[in-house]
Amino acid sequence: MRLNTFTMNGQWCVLFFLLLTCVDEVISKRQYKDGDVKLVGGIKRYMGTVLVRYNNRWGSICDDGWDMNDAHTVCNQLGYYAAASAPRGSKFGIGRKRMFLYSLGCTGKESSVQECPRAAFSRFWRRRCPGELRTAGVICYPARRKKHRRNQKPRRMRMRPSTAAHTSATTASTSTTAAPTSSTATTTSTTAATTSTTTSSNIITKVDLEMVGGRYDNEGYIRVRVNNGKWTTVCSDHWTIRETMAACNQIGDIGQAKQAVTVNFYGGETESRDIYRIKCVGNEKNLSACNLTRANDEHVCSKKRAVAGIVCSKQLPDLVPDLRAIEQTMRLQDQPLYYLRCSMEENCLSNSAYVLRNTSRYWRTQYRRLMRFSTIVRNDGTADFRPFQQRALWKWHSCHMHYHSMEVFAHYDIMDANGIRLAEGSKASFCLEDTRCDNGVNPTYNCRGYGEQG
Repeated sequence: MRLNTFTMNGQWCVLFFLLLTCVDEVISKRQYKDGDVKLVGGIKRYMGTVLVRYNNRWGSICDDGWDMNDAHTVCNQLGYYAAASAPRGSKFGIGRKRMFLYSLGCTGKESSVQECPRAAFSRFWRRRCPGELRTAGVICYPARRKKHRRNQKPRRMRMRPSTAAHTSATTASTSTTAAPTSSTATTTSTTAATTSTTTSSNIITKVDLEMVGGRYDNEGYIRVRVNNGKWTTVCSDHWTIRETMAACNQIGDIGQAKQAVTVNFYGGETESRDIYRIKCVGNEKNLSACNLTRANDEHVCSKKRAVAGIVCSKQLPDLVPDLRAIEQTMRLQDQPLYYLRCSMEENCLSNSAYVLRNTSRYWRTQYRRLMRFSTIVRNDGTADFRPFQQRALWKWHSCHMHYHSMEVFAHYDIMDANGIRLAEGSKASFCLEDTRCDNGVNPTYNCRGYGEQG
């Protein structure tokens, strides 16, 4: 496996507005008590790094021994039915440097992390859990349990044998089987975990996935079946690479996501389309952990050809940014827009900068606060990272006098403790080169003559 290291050359033009608050800690002291938990760093409220309250402070949990049972308990405490995943290694960020819990040993049935057998709060657990990326995270199923009001009178229910329902707790299970009808069709089924003894009819407990119509066994349009219902295709109006990643993960033996297909390239336009949207983060193991929106009068697919499909591959690059390099080179700089004309041409500034340019005669004298840093990206994948477009299609930018092989190479966002985006930025790619390689691997790509990387 070839491992490359790529370095960005040139000026970084990432613009951020920093919004700071001074009352967060005061509000936290009023709202929370010891043993409470919350999630930070995730793009959705039901995922993130787990923080626990102790001595009026928030601290993280070491990922040693962290498993699905611990994640189930955290999701129960937050009001969700069950956990879909228990990521380790600070997948959503470190959360806090303070570490208060270590090796909980939960059974998954507790209503709070304080009830776990080995839950011992201490501010010295960091010494036993060294390293930067050692905090535990969780991804819960989005559905929440209904909260009962304290003063609400219980309703009288008349039980009839013909309408009585019996429910029981289930545990997480996943099965993957190949469809015997065709070599290009693959069917998988996933059963969502739940630790509650009662469930709502709107909760998706099982999502079957089938891929058909492809030329090879790693591509095709998808059909889903929710809660043992009928098979249906998915509208591709909101279908992205993130949903493709979850679909490839569910199938399991055809590699990782390579391309999200949004047209009827593989067929499927004549079939029913009862699923309007599937929204995933990308690290889900199956589609049952994503948000599904059914088609109705308000949610109608834009066109008949909008059929969601996937292309998976076992040979893909895997780019991993060096967080320490970003932290060590990060700095703030104030500059007038007059000196950021090239950045504006390359769409590196936030939308407010372009609004200012179009509405003010004196926009060139207005100052913007920039956050500048350098990025080192390591390729841990099984294939070289190459631009999608051919070299003849690269776009020339006369201001900086270089080509762009892709308009957006990376997105950079500043998030607050609740996962809300406060500022945004992006980086276009114009040259990538090998700077450091593993032993036995020779550098291949450089930036002379604009290089082959863009």
